[in-house]
Amino acid sequence: MSDVNLKENLKRDLSQAAREAQAAVMRTAHSTAERLGCTPQQLQGHCQSIADASYNTVIRRPGLTLLLVAGASFAVGYLLGSPRRPQPQQS
Repeated sequence: MSDVNLKENLKRDLSQAAREAQAAVMRTAHSTAERLGCTPQQLQGHCQSIADASYNTVIRRPGLTLLLVAGASFAVGYLLGSPRRPQPQQS
């Protein structure tokens, strides 16, 4: 295959994956909104206010934000890390 064909196939596949992901997010948002008893627009407003609050916290306290992210990253890395293997015994 030529590079052009590979690029076109990749572009088509990525576009399809993006459409599928968008549809899945929309389905989840609608079902969540139904369970919470609000409209998707209200849910979007809540999500936007959470995003704004997070952004403002990062701007106001960047050191604390980095510390929290580093701690969370360490915890996730530890939990998802490779299983601890026993060391071989030396005779």
